Amino acid sequence: MKLIGIDPGKSGAIAVLSADSTILSLHDMPLNKAGEVSIVGLRDIMLTFSKGDRACIEVCHGMKFDGKTQSTSSMLNYGMHVGMLQGMLFMQDVMYKEVQSTSWMSAFGVRGKTSGNYNGFKKCAELFSGVDLGKKNGRADALMIAEYLRRLLVEPENRNVA
Repeated sequence: MKLIGIDPGKSGAIAVLSADSTILSLHDMPLNKAGEVSIVGLRDIMLTFSKGDRACIEVCHGMKFDGKTQSTSSMLNYGMHVGMLQGMLFMQDVMYKEVQSTSWMSAFGVRGKTSGNYNGFKKCAELFSGVDLGKKNGRADALMIAEYLRRLLVEPENRNVA
């Protein structure tokens, strides 16, 4: 069984773990030439998943950055990304769970990006030493979402790690 963590934004990522927390793959969210999430790139990643695998997708509602609510078009695009991912997981017969960012972040003691003190890179590096997290937070977030799912399914007694 593969355990899949998905941060669905344009700067997001898809992380795949084994039941023992080994990183099987880590993909930046595929983008097309126009800089939009590529449905073809997503398809190529999703074809590596199958029945019995489990996924966790981060979902959110309107967020605030610098005191301003995100634009309607930004949230619509985010929702479309989530919908594409849900449909593709369904087509691969992969069961998925939605998780609010506040849930998985609090489990690992990660402070939100809007706090100005985001510490996700540090927390992820503690969990997965030696992994290339890149410069965007998507890889770190996707890995921790996958680990959150792994702990829920494989080690429910260890789900709260903060």
